[in-house]
Amino acid sequence: MKDKPAHQLPSFAGYLNQVFAFRTAAERLRDARQDPEFSPQSVFLAVFYAFVFRLPSFQPLEAELAQPALRSWLGLERAFRDDVLRYSLCSFDLDGLRQMLVTVNRCLKRNKAFDAGRLQGRIVAALDGIEGLSSYSRCCESCLQRRVTTLDDDGPPVERTQYYHRAVGCQIVSAPVKPFLAVEWLQPGEGEDTAARRLLAQLPELYGSPFFDILLLDSLYAQAPVPNRGLAAVTLIRGLAFALSSAFTLLHSKIVRLYQTPRIEVARQLHRSLWQMQPPARAPTVPAGAS
Repeated sequence: MKDKPAHQLPSFAGYLNQVFAFRTAAERLRDARQDPEFSPQSVFLAVFYAFVFRLPSFQPLEAELAQPALRSWLGLERAFRDDVLRYSLCSFDLDGLRQMLVTVNRCLKRNKAFDAGRLQGRIVAALDGIEGLSSYSRCCESCLQRRVTTLDDDGPPVERTQYYHRAVGCQIVSAPVKPFLAVEWLQPGEGEDTAARRLLAQLPELYGSPFFDILLLDSLYAQAPVPNRGLAAVTLIRGLAFALSSAFTLLHSKIVRLYQTPRIEVARQLHRSLWQMQPPARAPTVPAGAS
């Protein structure tokens, strides 16, 4: 019996650019740094890459940046450290990221990515709380606080203050592709219901006509500045990476099953095809002494 022919997945890079105009949208992203050596577009692409390939932290990303192919895709002449990510993300223009997420979600709906799994012909979304991170030692002025009892190795229970960030997110849940539509962060002293009401008020402004038919709620949920801009930027980029990689994987899942392509081979092909994306266009440099 002849072996089934090996199958090469279509380019993930080509899919992003042809369907979502990904590179064009990334070029419009900005942060508040003045004349940075590393552009906000390169920072965005680096974080997007980290989420697509599920790197556990930014430290492995530094090692990945040692590879010339990835630097070329990011439009970098040399690698940068995680402090560049921190400075950029803490001043990132969130409106640009939100608009990019909205554009991706609209395109997914227009391309019928939400049709599979409709409940009696209806698209279902859910609203629920999300906890981003927590710490006993690090905090910012917008952190929420709670008292937590912990057990020491050789002592009685100790009550400590824990700092954390929490948000309310709206996500499509009826379809195989389950993108987040929007996220609203809780302010100190607020409950989830207040942030949820703000989020529900934003959805018609972001998406226009009703984007889904049924909304699942835990209770009666309900615009304020984002408490931690860096965390908010990372969350939006993660949402983009999740939506785009999920849509691409679903689109070609039947082909993958047909040719019995191993998961590691799928990851390898995605990895290679992403690097083949056209690097960001660089602004022309002005020769020294030119007027």
